Amino acid sequence: MEVSQDMIGQSQNLVASLATLVAAAVVITALAPILLPLLLLTAVPQALASIAGERVAYLAILKTFHERRMLSMLRWHLTHKEQADQIRTDTFAPYMLDKYRASGVRVDRVNDQAAWQRVRINVVGSAVSGLASALMWAGVMVLLGTATISAAAAGTLVFALRSASGGLYGIVGYGSELMRTGRYLDDWEAFVQEAAGQRLDRGTIVPDHPRHVALHQVTYRYPEADSDTLHEVDFEVRQGEIVAVVGENGSGKTTLMKLLSGLNLPASGVVTWDGVSTRDLDPHALWKQCAVVPQEFARWPMTARENIQLGQPQFDMDEAIHRAAAASGADAVIEVLRSGLGTLLAREWWGGQALSSGQWQRIAGARAIHRDAGLLVIGVEEQRNSRWR
Repeated sequence: MEVSQDMIGQSQNLVASLATLVAAAVVITALAPILLPLLLLTAVPQALASIAGERVAYLAILKTFHERRMLSMLRWHLTHKEQADQIRTDTFAPYMLDKYRASGVRVDRVNDQAAWQRVRINVVGSAVSGLASALMWAGVMVLLGTATISAAAAGTLVFALRSASGGLYGIVGYGSELMRTGRYLDDWEAFVQEAAGQRLDRGTIVPDHPRHVALHQVTYRYPEADSDTLHEVDFEVRQGEIVAVVGENGSGKTTLMKLLSGLNLPASGVVTWDGVSTRDLDPHALWKQCAVVPQEFARWPMTARENIQLGQPQFDMDEAIHRAAAASGADAVIEVLRSGLGTLLAREWWGGQALSSGQWQRIAGARAIHRDAGLLVIGVEEQRNSRWR
């Protein structure tokens, strides 16, 4: 949105500069058309230099993109409350600061190189444009000295040349900015086209609360992995059953959870809800029947109400939230909040309140129960529990 607004403003300024140039060119053509080529010659070198300079700046931004992202992430970890105790007790701050400084130095080095390169380009462009400008004004003096034009016409010509020069430099400046903005939009278009190829290719069948979910000879391997995370796995659970999945770290518990809830599709085999493959189900309708509490659940910087209902209130509004909170033990958490359900659960914002890890777990549990879904999947460090109601 911001880039689009910049492009609109730059386009408007470019059109205004072009209008100024055209108006001045009409006057120059009438008084001394021989000066038009010299006028253009004053702008062309500067235009080429500006375009080359904007390209250098754009490439510098691309080159430092990952480093600038790293700087942003390091700033967050260095200043966020959640990591403060670990940074202190692990005496990790010096290393983090060194890493931050090293990234900053690399970014500054690239930016400095780009700045000096732009200076050299602009100096050359300005020198050539200055020489052409001197020739143009010398031409005016020759025309006036040989009485080719009158003094009054010369004054008009000077004014027209200055207006035309301003219009040309406006076209050069705004045009080069517009080209740089266009590069960003080209990148955005390429990203959108690539993202379009990642769209979910799923079915349109809308599932109800599942009575039976099963994995049949399911194999799954992550794209970057050398071996299968799950290999020819059979698994089933029926409505009303509680199943605990226990295993070592990396044994595939989280992957199984994602397959059950339709977040991932198997490389081979089939995952079915009441006999229908998850490939054939509408993914958004499927997820409405899921309530997933992963091991690392989201802690949204929103109110307690929003953290539980997730923008999807039940027909009885807060009553449903209080029922879910009572079921998960989050009612005790809500009672001590300054503004109850309206309390912002983020210390980073004015009026926000921080919760402990245990309190957040209860809020996440209430979030899952509030969905009233057919599939409840809870992930903890030791196990994954799946339950159908």
